[in-house]
Amino acid sequence: GQWWVVMAAVALGYVALIFLLGVFPTGLIGFLPAILFCAIPLAALAYAAGGAWKAIFRPLRGIDFVWMVVFYVLTFIVTMIVGFITIIFLPYDTNPAGAIIAEASQLEKILFFFKAAIQLLGEELFTILPFLAILTWLVSSRGMSRTAAIALSALAVGIIFAVVHLPTYQWNYGQALVGLVPIRLVLLLPYIVTKNI
Repeated sequence: GQWWVVMAAVALGYVALIFLLGVFPTGLIGFLPAILFCAIPLAALAYAAGGAWKAIFRPLRGIDFVWMVVFYVLTFIVTMIVGFITIIFLPYDTNPAGAIIAEASQLEKILFFFKAAIQLLGEELFTILPFLAILTWLVSSRGMSRTAAIALSALAVGIIFAVVHLPTYQWNYGQALVGLVPIRLVLLLPYIVTKNI
């Protein structure tokens, strides 16, 4: 039941982001959608887990900096391969954020990147919290082995992540699924390995 509260908050945070981006597209008030995208799921996690909600934010250890480099390189390689496959074999659409950045003033560009950093944290929460919920359900309620449950949970959230990005890519299913699912799996891998967002 507590996981359902968290999942509802993840969905609500996403709805707040999508709805309010159009209402508050620029300026300092433009940070509100990204902040709510993070704050709503975190508030629900704190409600459901109490003080244990901080377990997804562990202190950094020396080895974590090594992992950062490893996963940066892995993400770069996978992104290049997936991008190459998408460009060669699939019709593709560009992310409209590129055009927005190109036409923005210097101040708007700075604000955009700070806002994007908050929104990227929200995207990690949007992936990790459902991953943990599905993993818990598969292991506890369905009796699945942990390894199989991790793989299936990761694939499920990868597909969810791709589907919610369909409007960004003009409902291009091939680009969203082929392009985003593998990249999201690679971006989830650091959490699976380190248990640290």
